[in-house]
Amino acid sequence: MCGIHRNWIVQYMRLFLILICFLFGREVRAQRIEISMDEGWRFYKGDPAGAENPSLDDASWQLLNVPHTWNALDGEGGNDYYRGIGWYRKHCTIGSEYLGKRIYLFFESVGKAADIYCNGVLAGRHEGAYAAFCFDITDQVIFGSDNL
Repeated sequence: MCGIHRNWIVQYMRLFLILICFLFGREVRAQRIEISMDEGWRFYKGDPAGAENPSLDDASWQLLNVPHTWNALDGEGGNDYYRGIGWYRKHCTIGSEYLGKRIYLFFESVGKAADIYCNGVLAGRHEGAYAAFCFDITDQVIFGSDNL
């Protein structure tokens, strides 16, 4: 009899722990804010000097949305497609209401390798074609101002 009673207690404890994890997990998810940054990127096929620098004028760069590939057409005619470096830049303001929170850039997929800069500072390098990754940019963000 005692063994059966103990099994019920163990099962109720497991159920209680699962319930606590579920409730705690919902609370954590509710606090996360995800903002899509897919629109309004500037792109340059090439490697201009100082492209990571926020003061570089990118107004003449191609305006596009991501996902994007620069080899959509040039690879159709054989083996003459571009294999060099390309730059994507995006300006955004991260409001002062996010001060005290952690800010991450999450990428679902980037070709072969990517160096990620925030306001001219290297946030990280990712190698591994088309795998998701993220970098914490909290220390590079200027809250309430333009960020690159």
